[in-house]
Amino acid sequence: MDRKTELLKKKFFDYIHEQDLKVGERLPTEAELSEIFGLSRTTVRGAFATLEREGVIQRRRGAGTFLSQLNRNSSNIIAVMIPAFFHQLEIQGANDRIVEGIEHRAFANKCSVILCRTGNRRDKVEEYILQLRNNNIAGLIYTPLNTSNSHYDNLEILARFESEHIPYVVIDSFISNGSTGRYSFVGCDNYKIMRDMTRYVIDKGYHRIAFIRGFPGIYTSDERFFGFRDEMQKAGLPIREEYLRIMTETELDHQGEKEIAELLSLSQPPDVVLCPHDIVAVNVIRYMQARGLEVPKDMAVAGFDDLPRAQMLIPRLTTVRQPFTEIGAMAAEILFDKLSGKQKGERQEFIRCKLIERESC
Repeated sequence: MDRKTELLKKKFFDYIHEQDLKVGERLPTEAELSEIFGLSRTTVRGAFATLEREGVIQRRRGAGTFLSQLNRNSSNIIAVMIPAFFHQLEIQGANDRIVEGIEHRAFANKCSVILCRTGNRRDKVEEYILQLRNNNIAGLIYTPLNTSNSHYDNLEILARFESEHIPYVVIDSFISNGSTGRYSFVGCDNYKIMRDMTRYVIDKGYHRIAFIRGFPGIYTSDERFFGFRDEMQKAGLPIREEYLRIMTETELDHQGEKEIAELLSLSQPPDVVLCPHDIVAVNVIRYMQARGLEVPKDMAVAGFDDLPRAQMLIPRLTTVRQPFTEIGAMAAEILFDKLSGKQKGERQEFIRCKLIERESC
């Protein structure tokens, strides 16, 4: 493809996004586009021929030219951005299940999947965007960065996808409460399941309930805290300030250690602690056991995610099972619907989680 045709293709896709044209809508004529873009009709005609071969437009004799798809190329490749590095085996296990669901739907749609491990770093995301643009991907599925100051980074990353006209679906966590209707999303109902978990420990007889909160400003962390807060209020139980802890941003294998040390040092420690994810719960249990304390006799512990290690602990971990494979499959389904034009607007799906009762609580 010559440079003029490539340049015109870019202008064409910029134009259809600026005009908010939908699949099936009639396009301006060659003469009109020639005037709009300031290029000759011969160049426009050549670009139209290329776009027709790629399935982007459809010419109907006597009726005009119509938009067939919104992605800028006919690529059969999608990308998935996930936060974990290879050495983070626990997180990798959850991500593998997400990717499994995505790959199943991609295979059914005759697409390949490029896996991008961002390591929770914006600079890695930016590098991947450049590489993916050169690979002409059809679209991508994005897991937001999850650090204490990632809110604005994530919003700017989404803006970058949009400026590159890359169709995308967000999974796991909304970027913020204020951005929930802006893009397509798949995750679990964190608020509802944390209310269920809080009710479960109350019904088990625990009333001195500690809560280790994930990073404030992260949508999933906030929703889980709100679920805990509302169920405690419904039960008429006080939320004691000394029992609330915010997770320290540290290495994964040490998350939760500082918080459990502080809780154990209280004159009246809690009788149960709810953790933001399973690895924190594992670290909490190991910290207690190293000091001769028994779970759940001295303090009960519950996690979130149902990672493989949750079932191998002694005692086995009470937790919440996230439907990772289903989340991945649903995200891929939405992305392919966007690419085909079947989905006109944005779509949000919340897949139900399951409380898993074991011996730790």
